[in-house]
Amino acid sequence: LPISPKSGTPALLINKLFPTSKYTMSTWLRLTSQTAIITGAASGIGRATAIAFAEQGCNILLCDNQLDKLEAVAKACIESAFTSTDREILIHSSQCDVTDRTQVR
Repeated sequence: LPISPKSGTPALLINKLFPTSKYTMSTWLRLTSQTAIITGAASGIGRATAIAFAEQGCNILLCDNQLDKLEAVAKACIESAFTSTDREILIHSSQCDVTDRTQVR
């Protein structure tokens, strides 16, 4: 999901897409103090997922081949978590190719 000042964060966008639903991301997906491993986190759906999970207070392990982009995503996650939940979360970035069995073990 593209993130811009107009669209807001991924969680806000989900809430905007389904305004009539009684379920919002924060009511059906309780991630506070949970831990998630997100592969492909440097861009696209992986990046959007990481930021959305961080907004919910989830600790995250970010994995991708592009370590430089992962660091930028980690900073975005920390900022969104602090803005949304006013609490610190744990984020770790790991350069990893999930198609290589030796790196996933």
